[in-house]
Amino acid sequence: MMEFRMSLYNRILLYFLGAGFGIGGLVMAYSAFHQGKPAAPVILAVFFLLGGSYLCFRSAAMLRLTIDEYTITLANGFSRKSILLDEIAGYRGGSQSAILLMRKDGGRALTIRDSFERRPEFREWLQERYANIDAQLAKEVTEEVLHDERYGLTEDERGIRLAKARKIMVYSILITPFFISWVVISPQPFKVLMPLLLAIPLVAVALTWYYKGIFRLYISKTKPYPTLILAVSFTEIAAIIAVLREYNIYLFDGRAWGLVLALSVVVMLVWAGVCRAAVIGEKNLFAVYAGMWLIAAMYSYPALMFSNCEYDHHKEDIMRVGVNGKHFSRGKTTTYFLEVSAWGRYTDGKNMQVPYSLYHSVRAGDSVNVYLHPGKWGIPWYVVMID
Repeated sequence: MMEFRMSLYNRILLYFLGAGFGIGGLVMAYSAFHQGKPAAPVILAVFFLLGGSYLCFRSAAMLRLTIDEYTITLANGFSRKSILLDEIAGYRGGSQSAILLMRKDGGRALTIRDSFERRPEFREWLQERYANIDAQLAKEVTEEVLHDERYGLTEDERGIRLAKARKIMVYSILITPFFISWVVISPQPFKVLMPLLLAIPLVAVALTWYYKGIFRLYISKTKPYPTLILAVSFTEIAAIIAVLREYNIYLFDGRAWGLVLALSVVVMLVWAGVCRAAVIGEKNLFAVYAGMWLIAAMYSYPALMFSNCEYDHHKEDIMRVGVNGKHFSRGKTTTYFLEVSAWGRYTDGKNMQVPYSLYHSVRAGDSVNVYLHPGKWGIPWYVVMID
């Protein structure tokens, strides 16, 4: 029989976390008795904190992976999950370096996190007894590509194209965190960042066309063809966040939504035509085109907002408004707001997001200028500045 405990590093981490929960619970209990805070929410918070402490300590002490002659069992101090060794069809890679033990009957897989000691020993035991399903499926995809004349004139040419496509997929995933960090930390220079974010989906579409369908439009566990959908999705989300942070839209009405909808349909139709080779042979075309439209819509919104604001050369209206106060909000980043008096459609005043430099340049009682722009596509937006 083999037994694997939680690794020392993870046990220490959980012990520290449990101690933190316990100390937090004691601090909140002290506050309840000595500072006159409402009892009910504090008691509830203490209950959760102490519960978290107990959960951490028990998990660190009791987590075990046991392999005997017939079964493999995962116990964490609160539950036990077992699977017969003869019922295991193979293993797959999961998220966060986990291993999924797949059942022959198609039932729910047993997930084994990468938090145990002697991991190389366990992986060696696993590899000797069972097949790597991910590797098998990748091999099947390779065979399909090598024998499909759509992807090249010779098997060598097809193999080279598939290898290059897989490398491009890996590189696209690796660069995505760079752009997300750029947007979150400081989306400047904006005129450089946004064209790059908007270019990535177009490059992905061009590569899908160039590789004649080797790149697929979605992620499939059973057919792991290369795909650029993750890079496209995350850069589009980053672009949406960037324009929301950069531009203050004054009025986003039905006309604006109509423009986004019309542009998304046009983009979807163009992309569908260019990526036709990747769509041929798909069974659920409705799902494929629905997903493509969603991605096109996520692309169209930031593209429309960026072009509407950045290339708006119409004359703006200038309004002088008073500053009633200011505040900031902390999260992953700090956001700064001015509380200004009534102007335009904001008859009760408005909290307006402003840059750090402007926030620290004015005080309550000062005045600022609001520059209201009509927008290149008729979607009004505004900028707050001081003289």
